[in-house]
Amino acid sequence: MLNTVVASIATMKEREESLKLTVQSLDHQVDKINIYLHGYNEIPQWIKENKKIEVGQGADNADNDKFFWVPRTTGFHLICDDDIIYPDDYVEKVKRDLAEYEYKAVISYLGVIPHRLPIASYYLDRDKVGIFEELENDTEVKILGTGCLAYYTESPLQFYYTEKPLFMSDILFSTFLAEVGIQRICCAHKADWFKYTPPKEGTTIFEKEVTTDYIQTKWINDRPELFQTEKIPYEFPKVTVAVVVSRLRTQRDEVKQCLDSLRKLSYPNYEIVMIDNNDRLLTIGKCYNDAARIAKGEYILYVGDDDYITSDYLYSLVTMLQSMPHVIHSTTYLSMFDKEGNVVPKELVPTGMFKVDYIKNNPFAEYLTRYVDSDMFERMREQDHGSLVARHQYGYWYRSHEEQVSGAKILGNAHENGTRAEISPILAKIRNSFKETIDESF
Repeated sequence: MLNTVVASIATMKEREESLKLTVQSLDHQVDKINIYLHGYNEIPQWIKENKKIEVGQGADNADNDKFFWVPRTTGFHLICDDDIIYPDDYVEKVKRDLAEYEYKAVISYLGVIPHRLPIASYYLDRDKVGIFEELENDTEVKILGTGCLAYYTESPLQFYYTEKPLFMSDILFSTFLAEVGIQRICCAHKADWFKYTPPKEGTTIFEKEVTTDYIQTKWINDRPELFQTEKIPYEFPKVTVAVVVSRLRTQRDEVKQCLDSLRKLSYPNYEIVMIDNNDRLLTIGKCYNDAARIAKGEYILYVGDDDYITSDYLYSLVTMLQSMPHVIHSTTYLSMFDKEGNVVPKELVPTGMFKVDYIKNNPFAEYLTRYVDSDMFERMREQDHGSLVARHQYGYWYRSHEEQVSGAKILGNAHENGTRAEISPILAKIRNSFKETIDESF
C-alpha cells in the first residue's frame, strides 16, 4: 500500500496570509503540498524555502485548479482550501475514515444533498452538511465539499477540469465520481474540529455565485440520474392502513374496490393490514385495537372494507400531522355515494388517522357495538387532544347504506333530517367537538 500523503490547494494573492496558516497546519502531517498560484508575479520566498511545496502556475481556472495534480497523484490525496486551518490529527482521521470504506470511497467533511429535482437554485434548494457543524454519523451525499476532501488511489484518477465551467469544482468533481460509480461520504466530525480564517470580503465563491447560480443549477437539473435525491424514509413516515374485513362472503366486489384504491395510493411508505371479521365475532373496537397492535407504521388510518379513498388521501393526512406534532389525529370530510352512482360531498368525518402509540395507550372501547369512533373522539376531547380536519379534502368515499353505523355520520343525517332530539347526549357533544375542530383547522 502506498503511504504517501499529498495535499493540493489553489490560492490567490489576496489570501497569502491565510494560506500560510493552512500550510502550517498541514506541513507536519503530509509528505508534499501542491499549491497552484493565481495572481502572483513571483513565487513568495517562504514557499521557495519549503522543500515539500510544489508550485503550479498558468491559466487561471479559479478553484478548479486545486485538481491540477489529480491525474498524476497516487497514495493519499487531500484536496484543501486556503482559508481552513486543519486539525493536528487531520491526516490520522482521514486514514481511519477511508479505511472504514476499504479505501473505495471519496470522503469529505462537508457535503450537499440537493432537494428533489428539478431545483430552482443550487445554493437555496439543498441540505448542507456543514464543515463547522457537528455531524454525528457518516452521511452519503450527492456533492462533496472539496476543501476538506480526501481519497486513496494506487492509479491516478482521470479527472480533467479544463474547458469546464468555473466556480463549481465541488459539482464537477462529484459529477466525475458519480459517473464512475465512486461513493461520496461526508464523515462524522466535531463542530470545532476545523478552524476558519475569514478571507477578504467578496472573494469567496459563495459570495460571487449565491445570487447567480444558474449554471450550477442547470448542470444538476440536466443530470437527474446523478443528482436526484431518493425518497428518504424519514421524509415519509410509515402509515398502516387498517381494513376490518367483514364482507368477503357477501360483498366481495365491494371489498375488492376498497383494496384496489389502497393499492393505488401515491404515498410512498405505507402498509395494508387486514383484520378478519367475516364471522362477525369481534366488535369494531376490538378489531381497531388488534390492527394497532400489529401496525408497523407511525400512523394508522382506518378504512371501511366497502369504502375507498383517493390516491392523494394519505398525503393530506400525513402533511397535517407532520406540521403539528402535538396533534394525535387527523381526518377529512367525505363523499357519500350509492349503488346508483350518485355522489354527494358531506361535511362529515370518517374515523380518520391516529398516531399508533396513542391507540396503543388509549385503546378503542371493545365493549361497544356502535359509536366506537364517537366514543374515542369524546375521550380525546376530555384529554384535551386536538384533531385536524382537512377541509378541502373529500377523498374518503363512503358507501351509503340504509342505516349508517358511524356516530359522526348518524349525527349528520339526524341533524339534516330534523331529528336531532333523538341523538344521545354523548353524540351531540361529539358533533359540537368536531364543529370546533373544523373551525380551527386548515
